[in-house]
Amino acid sequence: MDHDSPLDPSGTQILVHQKAIAGNIKLSRGMRSHLTPGDFYDISYGGVVNGHRSDGPHSWLIPSDRWEDIVGWHWACQMQQA
Repeated sequence: MDHDSPLDPSGTQILVHQKAIAGNIKLSRGMRSHLTPGDFYDISYGGVVNGHRSDGPHSWLIPSDRWEDIVGWHWACQMQQA
């Protein structure tokens, strides 16, 4: 990874500083319904949020957990933890 690459909340440049196990997932889930759309217990089932189980990857992250830029994500993380 190049040090001049744009920062990404899920990128290795950020995750290397995360101290909690699955810390970014915990932050994303905590922001739901406060700062981003969604509910704390929403799960992505093969790309369908809270739908019927389908083939594909399952994730605690849902599409609204993605941020366009690192500045907005960093602000939201600070607000969530305050």
